[in-house]
Amino acid sequence: MDTPTAGITFAPPDSEEVTLWILKVFNGDPLGKSHLYEYYREVHPPQSPEKCLAEAERTLRSRYGVNGWVKDPSPIAGFTRSWTKKL
Repeated sequence: MDTPTAGITFAPPDSEEVTLWILKVFNGDPLGKSHLYEYYREVHPPQSPEKCLAEAERTLRSRYGVNGWVKDPSPIAGFTRSWTKKL
């Protein structure tokens, strides 16, 4: 069984005011580019990256289970933050 992983990206990247974030959930290696779920969230008015991360994590847990998601020590390449679900 593949280990579920998730990652988030922001637009604009490296900004203090996020206007869009995208959460992607993968069944296994995200480098394979096939994802199970993709959630787009436009942010009006723009918010800080910290607020967007908190909202993305709540979204992840509400849709894919509260337990088991662990923040990766280093994000998966191409993502601002990533999580792995411990089975």
